[in-house]
Amino acid sequence: MLTKTDLSQIKGIVKSETKKIVRQEIEAEGKNIRDDSRSELRSARMRIQEDVRELSGRIKNLEIRVNSMGREMKKEFKKVREEIKNSVNFLDKDYVRLKSKVERIKTHLKLESISP
Repeated sequence: MLTKTDLSQIKGIVKSETKKIVRQEIEAEGKNIRDDSRSELRSARMRIQEDVRELSGRIKNLEIRVNSMGREMKKEFKKVREEIKNSVNFLDKDYVRLKSKVERIKTHLKLESISP
């Protein structure tokens, strides 16, 4: 039969060996979790980089469109300005002719100017 001392020694050995086994299991599980996390992070980073590349391409396309639209708008504004200028010139000439005619009529009818 075993004595208390023997049992105590066996208990110490079992405890020590159990700690080693548990430590090894924890280290192995920690390594597995770390490796899985690294793998997931790499995968996520690759997906994010692909998304960034796609968005970068879209932004470039939008910039090209905006620049093109800007050039078209400048051309259209130039046309509108030219049309306004022509309209104002036409109306101004019309006004001058009308004023001249009114002055001749006033002179012919010997009317005085109402406005100063």
